[in-house]
Amino acid sequence: MIVFLLIAALLILYLISIKPGKPLEDRDLRFAHRGLHDLSRGIPENSLRAFSDAVEKGFGIEIDLHMTKDGEIVVFHDDDLERICGKKGGIMETGSDEIRELRLSGTEERIPFLSDVLSMVDGKVPILVEIKFEKSAKAICSRVDEIMRTYSGRYYIQSFDPRCLIWYRRNRRDIKRGQLVEFFSRNGTRLNRALEYVLRSMVMNLFSRPNFISYNIKDAEEALSFRIIRKLFRPRIAYWVVRDKKTAAELQEKDHIVIFEEN
Repeated sequence: MIVFLLIAALLILYLISIKPGKPLEDRDLRFAHRGLHDLSRGIPENSLRAFSDAVEKGFGIEIDLHMTKDGEIVVFHDDDLERICGKKGGIMETGSDEIRELRLSGTEERIPFLSDVLSMVDGKVPILVEIKFEKSAKAICSRVDEIMRTYSGRYYIQSFDPRCLIWYRRNRRDIKRGQLVEFFSRNGTRLNRALEYVLRSMVMNLFSRPNFISYNIKDAEEALSFRIIRKLFRPRIAYWVVRDKKTAAELQEKDHIVIFEEN
């Protein structure tokens, strides 16, 4: 009997912990993943050209944010510069002056600063802002918010790091926030097993109460916690990265948020 009660108590605690917050109500959300990039046409990911092309077609844009060594916020996906800029070193250990001299994927496109992207978009389309893992979630969230407070357009925050969502829940509850999740090890992100379990189980929802769950579409049907959340709580869901128009259309019909790349 004691064992049964203990199991029941743990199950109840688990369900309380994974419950998301009030669902995002905005409809018909489509975001070009890192902009409408196409390197065969000289348009690299997370470039002003990729974002401009998306805006021209009326698509929202998904962007990735890091903080430089001197506290500036840049739009860049990777932790290090080598894949995109051909330079060794971490973007978080690089100053903004040096960042300005780098080019993206052999093109003339530069690493954009967040302020550059905001000026270009100017409220024409919604922006999905992904805040990357940093040593100090508080530092990057505070700096991002400082910049975004001057922006009058529509935007949403998402992150793999629950600490970012917790910061926004405590400090900017009016900004809708999404929890990013995937099978980290399978997709090349090295985490210890305990941390991966915590992130994939989404038990930190207890503290962050995300307004939407943003899940890697390749992993979604195998993810037990996600399937439980989807069944019990019916949250707003974003799927990434969607690479065919048929799937994108089917997801939109079900009122899901679509983060896509065009083939």
